[in-house]
Amino acid sequence: MSSTISTLRSIFGQCISNVCERSKCKLKLSAFPNQRIILDIDCVAEQDPSSVRGERCDSLIVVAKDGVIFLLPVEFKTNRVIPDKVKKQLEGGIRFFKSYHAEQFNCYPVLVSKSLSGPVRKKLQQVSISCNGRKARIKHVLCNDSLSWKAIIGNKKRQS
Repeated sequence: MSSTISTLRSIFGQCISNVCERSKCKLKLSAFPNQRIILDIDCVAEQDPSSVRGERCDSLIVVAKDGVIFLLPVEFKTNRVIPDKVKKQLEGGIRFFKSYHAEQFNCYPVLVSKSLSGPVRKKLQQVSISCNGRKARIKHVLCNDSLSWKAIIGNKKRQS
C-alpha cells in the first residue's frame, strides 16, 4: 500500500468509505485498482475542522497504481451547477490533499450531477484546474453512472 494512502487511512480512518456518493447520487467506479481509498471530506471537516479550510469538494479518491498516485477530487451537485463554484470546491480538495502528499501526482477532477444544461456544460468545458503545473479539465459524470479506470489512464497518457 502506498505511504500516502496508509497515512490518510491512519489519520482519517473513520472517514474512509466504500462508495462515493451523496444524497442518493452515486459515482460508480469501473475497473479501478484495489489500492485506493475514498475519503469523505465532509466527515474530515467534522472530525478535525482545522484540517479543512475554505471551499472543498465532497470526496477524494486516491489511487496508487504502478508507483504513481492519482487524485480524483469529486464534487456532487444534485441541484444547480455553478462552474466557478465547482472549480473552487475541487481546488480546495486538491489543496487539502497536498497537505498530506507533497510529491507529484496525477489529478483528475470530477463533477457528478443529476443533469447539466447546454450552457452550463459549455461553461464547464472552459474551466480548467491547475494541478502540479498542469491544467486539468473537469470530467462530468451523471449520477449513478460509471467512471472507468481506462478513461483516467487514457486521459493521463494524452496529457504527458
